[in-house]
Amino acid sequence: MTENNNLQPLKSGGVHEDLKDYFTFDRTLIMLIIFGILLRIATYWTDVPRFDGAFYATLGYNLVRYHDFLTLGGINTYGFSLTYPVYLAIFYHFWGFTIPVTKIASIIMSIAVLGVVYLTTRDLFDHQNISKEIGGIR
Repeated sequence: MTENNNLQPLKSGGVHEDLKDYFTFDRTLIMLIIFGILLRIATYWTDVPRFDGAFYATLGYNLVRYHDFLTLGGINTYGFSLTYPVYLAIFYHFWGFTIPVTKIASIIMSIAVLGVVYLTTRDLFDHQNISKEIGGIR
């Protein structure tokens, strides 16, 4: 048997190294945010306001209609956050009280929260140190 000295050893990594170079920490985070936005937009066709959402929508509608935080059942609203009903009331004032307007207002708020979370985590953490701790993602 003769040895073939022309054979080169295989480089380990290959595709894994290419993917590691492509999926940087920032790129991965942005892709996850875009995925979250797409999922949230999909709820426009798949979800309806109920429970808390319907309660806050009622408060927002009553703020526009009666200029007061009333509920249909006479529930005391002093223990609830009134910021979101005021936000909804702004939408209802301009576009009316409908389920699509409520959904759009909710989707806009959700997307805004995604942006705030992204900016907050970028400021609070050194993304390079975190990526080393979670498996070497750059």
